[in-house]
Amino acid sequence: MSLKIAVITDLHYSSSPLAHISYRKGELANEFLLKTIDIINNTIKPDITVVLGDLLNDGNKDDALDLLKTLKQSINTLDSKVIVLRGNHDPVQEEFTKIMGDLVDFVDINGVRLIPFADKDEAGANASRSEYDIDRMCRLSSDFSGQIVFLQHVPLFPKELITGFYNYTNADKLLYEIARLPNPTLTLAGHEHAGMKMVKSGKDSFVAAPGLCEEPFQFMVVEIDKNNIQCINKHL
Repeated sequence: MSLKIAVITDLHYSSSPLAHISYRKGELANEFLLKTIDIINNTIKPDITVVLGDLLNDGNKDDALDLLKTLKQSINTLDSKVIVLRGNHDPVQEEFTKIMGDLVDFVDINGVRLIPFADKDEAGANASRSEYDIDRMCRLSSDFSGQIVFLQHVPLFPKELITGFYNYTNADKLLYEIARLPNPTLTLAGHEHAGMKMVKSGKDSFVAAPGLCEEPFQFMVVEIDKNNIQCINKHL
């Protein structure tokens, strides 16, 4: 079992500089994305690339769908398989899906199962997972014998191991169900622009990739080999 995942997240694409958040270079997002894709295609050569949300800075603006279409054209130049998730700054799921495509139930590659989630936005830029998706998480994990990777926008972390700005409003329930699974799992998220280091709780690992929109303008490469997981940040 060996798998290489390229992780891009939090582009915050905007049509003009963000005067109130000048360090967030959303106006350069597509340029950064194309540079990242060039590195991924020619150097990283992953088995799959995942884009973990907040492709746009404001999904409610009049030009939001046009900006999203531009990013979709760039994403289409990736040589690897691709999964794209919506973030809390993106257009509503229905509009996002029209451009980025339907979210797959799961993907199996090289003995690893990747399960993406379109979780509900909650106050304070947090999230929650529905009972339906918790049941789906457990079912799709339990009927697979290998490593599981959960893909989501908002990080999930055991609070006793690391503290972030954001989490799930039903984090305790999610962590309880994940701990009960027979498989080793990796919860892979974005949202925290500085990223969050990988922590382990028993057989389970949790990490948040850095955002592409803020210095030092990074993406992440995750390598899984016989349950050994390495997460490496890459600079443009």
